[in-house]
Amino acid sequence: TKASQPIVFSAVSQPFGAKVIKKDDYLENHITGATDHPPIDKTVELIDEVFKPKKIGFLYCNSEPNSIESLRELKRITHGKYEIIEAPVTNSGMVKSVVDRLVDQVDLVYVPLDSTILSSLELATRVLSRHNIPVVANDPDTLAKGVTAAVGFNEYEVGKEAGRKVVRILSAKNNNDSLADLKITSPS
Repeated sequence: TKASQPIVFSAVSQPFGAKVIKKDDYLENHITGATDHPPIDKTVELIDEVFKPKKIGFLYCNSEPNSIESLRELKRITHGKYEIIEAPVTNSGMVKSVVDRLVDQVDLVYVPLDSTILSSLELATRVLSRHNIPVVANDPDTLAKGVTAAVGFNEYEVGKEAGRKVVRILSAKNNNDSLADLKITSPS
């Protein structure tokens, strides 16, 4: 059903994959927003330039759609350049034991935007640091939790992007402007 009022979301990494909206009808249903979908291509560039690992551990919760999509995208972008060691957890209590197993298998650990992993990130980075294994993440705020490097969007900027859409919608209502081109975007 078509929404009678426009809907604007903010900081949804995978709006289509998480089934927040359908790919083919979001504009006609007046749904838009600002996504914080991680720039995995830029993260891989950083990994290539700085770390040059052979084996990357991908630490994620296997029930988070955004993490599963990030893993797919990482594999697609790297084209088998690295061996990707999947390290799934189902809850934050599993993070330490999974990380303990990873230390003998990988040269680097990649952490996507994953709330389950982020809740135990400091524990994971302490273990990995003791083994001199760098951690790369898609949330710049994780640098304070011991991550070695991060490539991602500042959530404040994502919120401002969503706010600009709200202003445009409110202005359009007053001016009878079309909102047909109000696509889902990430901050630039």
